Amino acid sequence: MFFISRRFVFTSVLISFVSVAQANQALNAPGKTNTIGPVSSDSTVHGSSYNPAANSLLVGEGKRVRYGHLSNISLYGEVGKSENMDVKIDKLIDDIDVAKDLSSEEKGKEYKRIADEANNILLPELEKGASLRAGAAVNLPATPFLIKSNTLRGTVSVNAAANLQFSADLVTSPFAVSTAFKNNDNEKFANITIEPDKLTAEAITNIDAAINEWNSEDSLKDSNAFDKLLNDIGAELDKVGMESASIKQNVLDLKEEQGIDYSEIQTESTITTDSAAEVRAALVSHFALGYGTSLTDWFAIDDKYGQLEGGVTFNYYNARIGRQLVSIQEQIDEGDDDFGDRITDDLLDNTRSSSNIGVDVGVLWHRDNYQLGATIYNLNEPKFKLPEGKDYLLTPNDEAVYNALVNQGKLSASSSTKLSRHAVVDGSYFLLNKRLALSGYYTLGKASNFVGNEYQHTGASAEFRFRNWFVPSVRAGINKNLVGTKLTTLHAGLGLFGVFNLDAAVSTDSSKIDDTSVPRYVAVSLGFEQRF
Repeated sequence: MFFISRRFVFTSVLISFVSVAQANQALNAPGKTNTIGPVSSDSTVHGSSYNPAANSLLVGEGKRVRYGHLSNISLYGEVGKSENMDVKIDKLIDDIDVAKDLSSEEKGKEYKRIADEANNILLPELEKGASLRAGAAVNLPATPFLIKSNTLRGTVSVNAAANLQFSADLVTSPFAVSTAFKNNDNEKFANITIEPDKLTAEAITNIDAAINEWNSEDSLKDSNAFDKLLNDIGAELDKVGMESASIKQNVLDLKEEQGIDYSEIQTESTITTDSAAEVRAALVSHFALGYGTSLTDWFAIDDKYGQLEGGVTFNYYNARIGRQLVSIQEQIDEGDDDFGDRITDDLLDNTRSSSNIGVDVGVLWHRDNYQLGATIYNLNEPKFKLPEGKDYLLTPNDEAVYNALVNQGKLSASSSTKLSRHAVVDGSYFLLNKRLALSGYYTLGKASNFVGNEYQHTGASAEFRFRNWFVPSVRAGINKNLVGTKLTTLHAGLGLFGVFNLDAAVSTDSSKIDDTSVPRYVAVSLGFEQRF
């Protein structure tokens, strides 16, 4: 897929380790919740990262506080379904670069071959899902921190951690062959494009011959010569069934608008596309203050058949979000076959920072052998600023492609993103005096993170607790994303020495990078927290 530069990785991870925040549905799954899922589990202090109604259950009977030592350091990476896309795009650019120096006849054949291969083979591969996603998170030491208060008749949680999120998705558009008109500064001011379904080698050859005649030293480069060039191109357009009169007039109008003299005009035939990678990265500081209480006690409800808990979490987010659009056309024009490098170049220089507050609410019904919970996340759907086009479109090609993709409805021009409102229902059933917990969860609606990725997770897990300090627990789980990448992932984890948790996840699907087969998703989480 796409490669991330070392400078980007080092800078991003460094920043994430010196920031502060936490994790819920919009952030990275912390600690053992990487395996058991977003359930109201008393086996981890990170239960407070999800349903706030569970807060009171997380502090042991007769105790006042519970906290994590360094409760979470986690990483994840994900690639799309398309295989070896970075290699294929770089090869495409290399082939185009070689074809530019061929004779008109050979160029016509080669451009036709390249365009057909790109449209019939490469694009279908890209449309399977050419993407890269990655993230990291770390909790502030001693968080989450929970304290039970008789005065407040409930349990207060404080959470702080740092999150990094990165996403690169290729937005596709057909490949065509165009005549580019440039000024003395090598800047394009007009294009005449042969539509992809009307391409013929003969048309490309004849147009290239006309271009060579105009660019030759013998060309007078006056209005008559330019009219001849446009008429020759127009004749080929007419042959393939395109209307040429308005296209030729558009070139003349653009020339006059920019005051370009005939002697300044250079032309070339090239392969063109509006395909591009949209890249986003977010550095998120998040502070959460939660409160959970027994609604059974507040409203004097008969607890014969169980108890009802309720809770609310106020989340303060500070998000620094970077955005970039990397057009394949820029790589074609520059003959640059390092497409992956441009994806992260200057990404952190094109950012906007904003802060907002999100509200989560939850309820939990529990008895000795089971519990059922429901949580609404991002009740108020907090919004955060994105860089505007003028701030992150680095080249004229990037700007032209951006406008084309927006007009095609394939790219959003919005200068903000929001965390979508959604709900998660979860349940657990306990056996063997609560030593074995069987849990499941389902997301109602689509969840989104700070870089615009969508999720709708459903899954199940099992955790067994031993009565020893060496390996106090083992766990396993399965998760399915019902939208977006639609990946299925397998999860496993274990506790060690009473305080240490190690969890990992891997997808059931694989992809290829540089002809090497890799899982499409890998995650690992480790942390230290108090044993319940």
